[in-house]
Amino acid sequence: MKTILSDTQKQEIAKAYLAGAFGYKIKKQYKIGYNAFWKVLSDQGVAMRPSRQRALSSEQEKEIGQLYTEGLSEKTIGKRYGVSYDTIARALSRQGVEVRLPSGARAFSDEQEQEIAQLYLDGVSSASLSEKYEVSVPTIISAIVRQGGIIPVSFTKKIAMGIVPGEEIGKLYLGGLSTERIGEKYGVSHHTIIKALSRQGIETRSRHDAGMKHSLNENAFDVLTPGSAYWAGFLLSDGNVHFPKAGGQPVVAIGLNVKDKKHVEKFRSFLESSHKIYYGNHNNVSLAVSSQKLADSLSEYNIVPRKSFIATAPDALIDNYNFWRGEIDGDGSVAINKNGVPLVKLYGAKPIVNQFSKFIKSYEPECRATVLPSGSIWQATAYGRYAVHILYLLYHDASVSLNRKAATARKIDERFGNKLTRSIKTRSEQCT
Repeated sequence: MKTILSDTQKQEIAKAYLAGAFGYKIKKQYKIGYNAFWKVLSDQGVAMRPSRQRALSSEQEKEIGQLYTEGLSEKTIGKRYGVSYDTIARALSRQGVEVRLPSGARAFSDEQEQEIAQLYLDGVSSASLSEKYEVSVPTIISAIVRQGGIIPVSFTKKIAMGIVPGEEIGKLYLGGLSTERIGEKYGVSHHTIIKALSRQGIETRSRHDAGMKHSLNENAFDVLTPGSAYWAGFLLSDGNVHFPKAGGQPVVAIGLNVKDKKHVEKFRSFLESSHKIYYGNHNNVSLAVSSQKLADSLSEYNIVPRKSFIATAPDALIDNYNFWRGEIDGDGSVAINKNGVPLVKLYGAKPIVNQFSKFIKSYEPECRATVLPSGSIWQATAYGRYAVHILYLLYHDASVSLNRKAATARKIDERFGNKLTRSIKTRSEQCT
């Protein structure tokens, strides 16, 4: 159905484009096509921007280089700045940043692939090899196929051939074992097990009943502790709560680059969970748990579905440095820039970035910590001695933190800190 725009909407489109908004975003917002979009601009007397114009400033490209070096993917950075994957790739090239191995490229040497193929022949499942080498199952299978033409037999064929007894799978499930655990036993996904059970006419348990086969402390966020405050901050910035399309209980999840696997393990430990950590196809690891009780508790900290552009710190945590450390670990930056200046920066929705700026100023009144736009989101930064002060407050003797950012904070303290910078005044002392 063709979208009919009012005169007011046409003026809004022209103003947005003149203000620097991206064409594809405007078209998506107003549900119009390419031709209709450019006709509106023409009718409003607005000239099209040069196609070769850079979408990013030099300062933004430097930030992108830093974010990529810290482990964020081109796709994630592109979403943050509202630009395409290719634009980010060109920005990294201009910054002289070495691009990581893409997901489709070979991840192993010939010697490693031979080792993987031999392990598979010896009976080690592709899922187990995926965990051992910290890559996705398809990457493992590709390596196996390249070595001597070894083609893994599908699980369905193994059942049909009698290699895997279908009846045994049914007995294990009816005996109380979850589809996830059975999948781990045979090196396949739980979806494959569900299909195998369906072929035997066995009805699977509900998501809630199946989920309860895992241990989980659903009261983890009921009491405000340094740990719960930290993870509330981390989840608000880099976690998510969503409802499965198929229905059932809400899911609480985090997903990080594979190099931060230890942090996902810390979160699982905090939840006292036995849920499995999964490896994705793009060098990422994730943990997801289903729990209405957990989701209800997190909603008290404003951690709800589709929170990205409305996120705000709850009153109970607005002055809590454990919470802000979680925010920085989730969607911030701790670094020494190219000029040798230490900094701490938070990205996010404007409301929460404003709150972080006020938090900085409550300890360092002279710090500007100006809230500035950064693509489709906002940022606030403390530099120099102000950053040294804030980082010492956030990371010194921290009970939990992201290892690599904590290490950078320690490096900054060792290089720039002294007795004066470590004696951070309390608010009451500042007011006297």
